[in-house]
Amino acid sequence: MSCRNNSNNLSNKLEIPIMKTILLIITLTLLTSPFKTDCPKAGYNNEPNRKSALNPADENTKVIDVFGSGHSDLSFKSIELIPIETLPDVLIGDFLQLKIDFEGDDFYISSNTNQKEIFRFNKEGKFLNKIGKQGGGPKEYPSIADICVHGDIIDVLSRSANGVKIVGYKNDGTFLYSKSINLIAYSFEWLSPGYILETSYSKAYPFRVYTTDVNGKVTGKYLPNTTGFSMAISGNHFSGLGSEAFYHEGYCDILYKTIDRKLLPAYTIDLREYRVPDEFYKSEPLQAFQLLKRSAFASVLNYFETPSYAFFSIRQSPKRQGNGKELIDYIFILNKETNELFKRSYKMRSEDFFKHPVTGSMNDEIVFLIYPHMILSDKEAFKKLAITNPEIIDRLEVDDNPVLAICKM
Repeated sequence: MSCRNNSNNLSNKLEIPIMKTILLIITLTLLTSPFKTDCPKAGYNNEPNRKSALNPADENTKVIDVFGSGHSDLSFKSIELIPIETLPDVLIGDFLQLKIDFEGDDFYISSNTNQKEIFRFNKEGKFLNKIGKQGGGPKEYPSIADICVHGDIIDVLSRSANGVKIVGYKNDGTFLYSKSINLIAYSFEWLSPGYILETSYSKAYPFRVYTTDVNGKVTGKYLPNTTGFSMAISGNHFSGLGSEAFYHEGYCDILYKTIDRKLLPAYTIDLREYRVPDEFYKSEPLQAFQLLKRSAFASVLNYFETPSYAFFSIRQSPKRQGNGKELIDYIFILNKETNELFKRSYKMRSEDFFKHPVTGSMNDEIVFLIYPHMILSDKEAFKKLAITNPEIIDRLEVDDNPVLAICKM
């Protein structure tokens, strides 16, 4: 199955590991993943309808030639720094996801420490409270697969041996509900008045993306699952802005957005010779990733939009990593009105200031998360950027929580 051909058959804040790690994860997934034995209940096993009127063709999408010539160098007109308050029990470490409450101006960060936590901060970066608690209790979340924010409610998508559930909290941390979801979902986003969830390439489901009502009842099915393997390419693949949701898949060159609660293709990323081979989708998992290891390929890592811009980050892998060639990361920002494409590139293992893009805002801002050690290791170069409040830089300590960079084009 080709991901590109897949868009003709529509029926209705993280990184690609190095290949050895991917192969290990896939092996463990095949041995332990719950979707090996969890089968969906009646009603989810309908065969994909390839004749659906909701099947727009590729030509309806905008093609972005990312590796072409003539792109403008990416720079920002202004960058506002928001230092995230550091307290003894408020330590971000590696972050999983960052979400903004566009109505209340708060933001939420889920951490990837041993004790998974969700922190709420105001727009100045001051800590306000924690959201829920990890655990096995009725008001707790067993794990954090993803989070989404709608109004003053924070939903946690949580997976455990007992299945998948959505645990909801008020923004002050008060528990609201826990809903069991009859989908082995890996990522989700709020899509009023319900959710949009990804089941990835699990053979338990004939589709890869589902929409549901607020109680988890399926209302729509998208992206027929006709791959040769059954596994999850997990990650935070959704983002949201206002009433819209945006979606990308690992190793897929088509990006999607929702219109009237329907998932439709928005962009086709022309990766040229770095496009993942069609054979990848027809192979068994280990053979599929061995194929990638022998090929030069690229994959979309992140996709979100603001009212005027579309943001893509892409990782390019050389044909043979063993020859000393490094993975290259690219940031592309498309001006949706003029079609001008801005580009920045850097080595994956570098400490580039802008290597952690997280989301966009209703004010056409692009938000990055920057760890203090990245700034302090090259403070003079960082000060040459269009920082509106440079006094923040000299107050940073290397072990502080990250800084948000609110960037305007």
